[in-house]
Amino acid sequence: MTSQRSALRSSLLRRLGPQLGPTDGDEAFDPHILLAVRIHRAAGLNCRSGDGEGDGWRRYFVDYFPEGRNSAEDADWLWSEWRTRLLKHESPRGITHGKRSAHWQSLPEGGFVVDLESMWSDFRHSVNAFVARDRPAAVEGRPGALARTGLDG
Repeated sequence: MTSQRSALRSSLLRRLGPQLGPTDGDEAFDPHILLAVRIHRAAGLNCRSGDGEGDGWRRYFVDYFPEGRNSAEDADWLWSEWRTRLLKHESPRGITHGKRSAHWQSLPEGGFVVDLESMWSDFRHSVNAFVARDRPAAVEGRPGALARTGLDG
């Protein structure tokens, strides 16, 4: 991995994953916010010319998240019911932490549970895949993600 790609990976993943105990539910809320912001940033780096933010988010999930958790429908639900409600209303649906077995399990009212630690793992997977596949050269008329971050030297 080039030093620029390593720097991009580090900037997306830094300070994720503080150790939380079973009684740290309130403390887990802020890391959910940070994670949503980091995913949004990575999705923005993956946007194509003409993509809206939601389109870029969806494309990032479909292209880079682990198989089985990367459908356009999952991405759309996460956009509206996790990310938007978390960042704008501080009332996301279906969040937990320390319950990996609950991750991506269906909610009765639709959607699914987002376990913080499991989502960190999914995001790490996506960042590794994104950094490995990103090209600094123009892709479909847009600068590569490395060029847009200033990390391309």
